[in-house]
This record gives sequence, structure tokens and C-alpha cells, in this order.
Amino acid sequence: MVTSELRYHQPMVNANRIDPRVARQEAQTDLTSEPLPSIAAGVSWMFGLVSIPLIFVPPTAVITGFLAIVFGHIAKFQIARKQELSGERSATNGLLMGYLCFFAALALLPSIRMQSAVTQGLINSYRGVSDADGNSAFGIAERDFLDGDALSTGNTPDAQKIAAELASLLNEQRDEIFTGPRSHEIRTLCQIGDTGFCIVVLVPDLTDFDQNARDAMLNFIWKESQRLAFGAVSPGEEVAVGVRDRLQYHSMEFGRATLSPDRIAQPDAAFVDATMLDPFFVTTNPPPEEPTDDERE
Repeated sequence: MVTSELRYHQPMVNANRIDPRVARQEAQTDLTSEPLPSIAAGVSWMFGLVSIPLIFVPPTAVITGFLAIVFGHIAKFQIARKQELSGERSATNGLLMGYLCFFAALALLPSIRMQSAVTQGLINSYRGVSDADGNSAFGIAERDFLDGDALSTGNTPDAQKIAAELASLLNEQRDEIFTGPRSHEIRTLCQIGDTGFCIVVLVPDLTDFDQNARDAMLNFIWKESQRLAFGAVSPGEEVAVGVRDRLQYHSMEFGRATLSPDRIAQPDAAFVDATMLDPFFVTTNPPPEEPTDDERE
């Protein structure tokens, strides 16, 4: 009798063989363990990098720098809350560039506005706008001033006194800072009106000054005009100072009268447009009425 034995043969396991299910799980684990880059960090870094060349265009650099700061802080917040996000270094670099360019652009904005004003004045000068309207109050006063021979002139007794004092000071100052022969006297026009205090200074040979002498003269004119305006007008009223030669204006500065003659304020704005002086020569006081026949009697 033949008997057969059923034996269980255990399959041989290859030590080098990897179970597909285990491999799939390990792959998924590896994928989930790698941190994902933060989009906000990349955007912050990009805006910060773009802000560097745009710093020469301050209005745009202010915007891009601000965006770099905003996205940088968003990235920092997200990375701190979610460990699976990366980009800490990009966010930090974006914040550094953003803050640097943002504040640098803010500091440059006033100079850009000043350059725009001067550029507009030069454009107006090219178009002929810089010359005062001959029919305006300022145009008439300036024409009479340029055509006349008086060393100083003013529309009121106080204005005449201020103009005479300033002309004397400027001619003395001219002899100190400029060693060349004096071909013409420096002349002044002072206007004290309802809208403020205005000084027009005629320096016929201003173009003969070198740059340092010219800057010193312009600075001296502004300071002395501010000092003389004290007492003539109320503190805070408009003060305008225009300096020209026989052909054109070289400087036109605007500011406010100070609270003290020893406290000189810097000009608030500068233009090269003589029409800006028109309001200082317009009076709002009505002319005196002619007396009637009954009043004469």
C-alpha cells in the first residue's frame, strides 16, 4: 500500500525582494517628510530683489518694498505654524531688502518732488511761461523795476525800507565773496501784500559767479529775506524770494515767515517759474471810492 504524505512547502523568501506595499508606504512617507517651499517667502524675496534697482524710482520702490515686507511677514507666520513649510531664509532676505528699499525710497521722495518742480519750471521756461505776464500786477511791477535805476523799491514805506537794507547788505556781501570788478549794483524789489512777503533780487552779473560763490549768495539772500520778513508780516505767512539776472531767474524759493529773526527756516519749495510770484502782487483791498459831490461840499 502506497501512502502519500501531504507536506506543506513554505515558499522561500528572497531577502533582497521588497514588498511593493511596503515600498509604496515608504515612498509616501518620504514625500510627506520633505518640507514644501513657502510661496509667500518666494514672493517676498522676488519683490525685495526687484526693489533694489527700482530705488531710483522711489514711488515704485515704496510699493514693491512694502509688498516684500507684507509677504515676508506672512511667510514667517506660516512657517512658524506649519513645520512642513520651508523658505525661512528667503523670507528673511525678502524682509531685509524690502525694509531697506522701502525706507530709502521714502527718504528720496522729497528730492524727487523738488526735481519734478524744477523740471516743470524749466519746461515752462522753454515755453516762455517763466516770464511774468506783462499785464499782471507782478509783470507791471517787475518791468518798472527792471527799467528803472533805483537801487531799491517797495510798494509800502516798510517795503522800501526793507528793500534798501537788503540791497546794501547784498552789495557788501558781493564784495566779500566775489573779487571781480563790480560792473553793476545789486538791486532789490520788495512787496508786502495781503498774500505775504516777496523779495525780487536783481544780480546783473550773477552768471560771472562760480558755483560756490553763487550758492553762498543765494543762501545769504534767503536768510536775510527771512530775517527782514520778521515784523513785516505775521509768523507763518508766505515768503517768496526770487533771484535773477538781466535775462532770467536763477532761483525762486518759497517758505513761511519765522517766529524769531534768529530762527531761519529752510524753503519749503523751489520753482523756476516767475508766474508763481503773481499772487504776491495782487491786493484784495478794494480801491478807495471817489467822494461824491455831497461829500466834497
